[in-house]
Amino acid sequence: MTEPNIAFIRNTNDLSPYLPALLQAKTLAIDLETTGLDPHMHRIRLIQLAAEGIPTLVIDAPTFLTEDGKHLLHKILSTPAVKVFQNAKFDLQFLMTMNLCPAPLFDTMLAGRLLYRPGMPHRANLETLANVYLNEQLDKQEQKGDWEAESLTPAQVAYAAKDAEILPRLRKVMIPQLMDADMKEIAEIEFA
Repeated sequence: MTEPNIAFIRNTNDLSPYLPALLQAKTLAIDLETTGLDPHMHRIRLIQLAAEGIPTLVIDAPTFLTEDGKHLLHKILSTPAVKVFQNAKFDLQFLMTMNLCPAPLFDTMLAGRLLYRPGMPHRANLETLANVYLNEQLDKQEQKGDWEAESLTPAQVAYAAKDAEILPRLRKVMIPQLMDADMKEIAEIEFA
């Protein structure tokens, strides 16, 4: 199992060294950690970004999402890169509260559902997909941690980074299988 190289981002200056790579990325993995499930009552705690050639970026939303931070995030998420999510519908609800609607998308959860075959696990959560497609075990214990805390633990940050880091690798394995199953067009419709 690959442990991600992580950069913790608190403000736009922390993000600056990675901006050229983010703006030119062909694929950008995006994951959020939130303080709850309802985008009207809860908030984004972390925004994780993974792109080739840079560490996995774990953005501290409470300190980063100033007007400048929101503008920069909009610029990054508006590039033509394919945005890779796990259960995009959930994350997009939170991003849309900031008028962010990244596209085009690849949703590993939807791809996992399309690729389901008898004998495979029925679930399409990230833990199951990592196991089935990458033969990796994900520790999801931190998912139920205290994301309201002002200061997060190193274990929470590592957990968040791993969830983003694994997404491009899943996509890379899933695309040929979608094509072999003649489901590329169906997948694109689902992702849209």
